[in-house]
Amino acid sequence: MKNKDIKYVNIYLDESGSGSSSHFLVGGFYLFSSDLNKIYLQDNKISKNIQSIENIIRKNLLNKDIKKEIKFRNLDFKNKKLLFSSIRNYGQVNVSMLYNLLKLKEVKQKPILIEYIYNIMAFNIVKNILFDLLIKGHISTTDIISIRLNIDQRRDYKNSSIENDSFKELAMYLNTLMYEKSKFLNLRKIEVIQFDSKNKPTADYFIGLLSSVNRILNNNKRNYDIGSDKLLVLLNKKIDHINYKCEFS
Repeated sequence: MKNKDIKYVNIYLDESGSGSSSHFLVGGFYLFSSDLNKIYLQDNKISKNIQSIENIIRKNLLNKDIKKEIKFRNLDFKNKKLLFSSIRNYGQVNVSMLYNLLKLKEVKQKPILIEYIYNIMAFNIVKNILFDLLIKGHISTTDIISIRLNIDQRRDYKNSSIENDSFKELAMYLNTLMYEKSKFLNLRKIEVIQFDSKNKPTADYFIGLLSSVNRILNNNKRNYDIGSDKLLVLLNKKIDHINYKCEFS
């Protein structure tokens, strides 16, 4: 089977929140093509774009430590606007999913197991991306589909075996549910890959912005959230953003 006969979906996810938060947010972006080299080129352009923006922001900051990771919440509005107005569209589609943890606690009376919640949300995002591509006619249920899920490291592991077990468990969970629930007949095993948000911060910035807007919408905004809603409107005009509903009991 030639590579051109395979449909490729690369997904990049980050998250915001913890078991003690009122909401938990997972999101990022995905790239789709029947040409894997095109996805590699898109990925490279997205990375170079954000790196060039960060270089400008570092020059604007008083702190000249070029090795220090830039955090969304630590930027003033001027630099945040520079960031999101300079992000370019290279064919990526932004995606997100928000879950109300207070509802889980109060209504469903379930304990907060954030790793399980993350896994469920990751599955729902992958499932919804495939459904969107299907209804748009980009894929069919008989296509060979290769999915790579790139996720940020969510915990500080003291040894690599625990880290590897975590990623293996997520991959096993996703592939098991896809086998059970998916209508796609030739879906390859989903690869789960770790990436460092310090080196690939695009999804991290996007999630930081969404988390900030969520605080505004829930009347819990902080000083550094001011103007985030306007920045999201600005970004959404350039890059499609699909906000998926999270459904699980």
